[in-house]
Amino acid sequence: MTARLPVYSGLKTAVLNGQDSTEVSGVRYAKFDQSDIPSGFGVSSTNGYQFVLDSGSSYILIGSTAMKSGTVSLQFYNETTSSNIGFKANLRSGTKQRGLNPQYRKEAVAYIASSGSSITVSLRITTNDGSPNFSFEPEFTSNTGIPILQIIKKV
Repeated sequence: MTARLPVYSGLKTAVLNGQDSTEVSGVRYAKFDQSDIPSGFGVSSTNGYQFVLDSGSSYILIGSTAMKSGTVSLQFYNETTSSNIGFKANLRSGTKQRGLNPQYRKEAVAYIASSGSSITVSLRITTNDGSPNFSFEPEFTSNTGIPILQIIKKV
């Protein structure tokens, strides 16, 4: 898939398609297709779940994952400083979603201010109900865009 790269008022946007989440050393990460990152965008990844944001630019990250069953919270994590950043999302599968989010999926959101050094960020599953099923299979003939990672960069 070719990533969309519109530019509006000094902003560039890249949208990365989601993949099944991955677990590394006991930590579950939302995973995205790093090949959707446009060349020269200022963001890179070698594994699809950790992203290096170049220095000198500000970023807004909006991300979500999908699951077949369960309840989870997810939040962006600054791997450089080992701290949670931004606002977390709370997701419930199926009809359980209505009780937590009014019939729509919430996304984790983080703002990264311009700094003199690059940072590495990821979207982590911070809590779960003990037995979530993260396998994502679209119910329609085409992917509806969930899960996705949207990266907005101020240029």
